[in-house]
Amino acid sequence: MFSNLQYLNFCPSSIWYLPLLFENSFPTMTSSTVLELHISLASFTDCLYILDGRFNKLHTLYVDIASISSSQLTNNNQEKLSNLRCFSLCCEMSTHAFDKLIVLFLQRMSNLEKLCISLHNQIYLQSKEDIQHTFKDFKDNQVTSYVDYFQEQYGLCHIYLYSDQLKYYYTVTNNFPGGLFTCVLKSFPFMKTLSLRNSKPQNNKLCRESQNDNQDFSIINYPYLTTLTLYDAHDDYIEEFQVDTKICLPNNAVHLNIYYEQVKKVTHNFTRGTTRINCAKLNSLYLNGRRLPKYANDYFPHV
Repeated sequence: MFSNLQYLNFCPSSIWYLPLLFENSFPTMTSSTVLELHISLASFTDCLYILDGRFNKLHTLYVDIASISSSQLTNNNQEKLSNLRCFSLCCEMSTHAFDKLIVLFLQRMSNLEKLCISLHNQIYLQSKEDIQHTFKDFKDNQVTSYVDYFQEQYGLCHIYLYSDQLKYYYTVTNNFPGGLFTCVLKSFPFMKTLSLRNSKPQNNKLCRESQNDNQDFSIINYPYLTTLTLYDAHDDYIEEFQVDTKICLPNNAVHLNIYYEQVKKVTHNFTRGTTRINCAKLNSLYLNGRRLPKYANDYFPHV
């Protein structure tokens, strides 16, 4: 079957996927024709099995792994992956096995030309300049990095290689001069899923609202948004997405995840006129806390 197959995409379109798990009974599948493979896996060991020689002509591999842990290692193959030219690795879960697993794994790719990595790895944060300097010998220097330090005595560092090709971006901070949501729109114009986590109020909100009364600020438009999650967002940000003079949502296309008490407060118990238009554009709604009361059904006519 598929004796001439060269491209295989095993990745689902949704981030809420069930990754492939092989454990001790890895299937006996091989191919001498597949050149490019996209796949979602449960563990790092599953990735090692993919590259144990069963796809001996493979030169491009894009893999999403649910978790990476040194305790998962049951395949210790150390052979060179000389055919691999392009490798992309993404993992949403935090890992402490970068030095023990990932570095040694990458060293096997002796002829690698293109590398894209998205990992959560705990490190001691240097300055942005120090981190950028470590990539000075990279060809074409296709590396972007930034560091944010917070008052709670912790920081966050992002390092991107070919960042424009990533499907998902996690824990992007609020270090956006000139307005958070305007910059997010410009950076991710085709964004479909957005989850916002910021429990602190917006800075200079009263000043900006006063300016908004006297100026015609452009409305931020998210034409491709389908899922919006605001569980961990301050009321200021919830209001930002529900007031139609600030952000425009696509008609009858967005699913909203939110706490009941928050949406009740921002909409003034489902009576506020300035939030009615965007609420009417929602096509589905998940309220954490309680069900939507019947008297509020007209406020969400398409839900």
